[in-house]
Amino acid sequence: MTVSKNSRFHGNIALVISQPGRRWIKMAGEKSDVNISINLDTTPVLYTDNVHIKITEDGVTLDFMQKLGPTKTVRIVSRVGMSREHARKFYKVLGDQLKLAVGQMQTGTKVRN
Repeated sequence: MTVSKNSRFHGNIALVISQPGRRWIKMAGEKSDVNISINLDTTPVLYTDNVHIKITEDGVTLDFMQKLGPTKTVRIVSRVGMSREHARKFYKVLGDQLKLAVGQMQTGTKVRN
């Protein structure tokens, strides 16, 4: 099944919005229309409970990892690299969304993006 929705986006930072039976991606940054298509059958969500972040003068690499049972072993499930500028934008959008989620949990009020 492929789901897509026209949305506004700013730069290259995406915000995934899910509702029962619907899923779309809202981009954050420059204003422009974009149609994003995602195949939910071939694009799984990979669970992570650990992350290793490496920053160099050239960019940022995020190794998302999953702990293997009760051992001290982790398995990398995904690696994501980006420029330092993109990482700054990602950091800001993630922080803003976490603040919004915390506020919603504290007030019990749902805010639409």
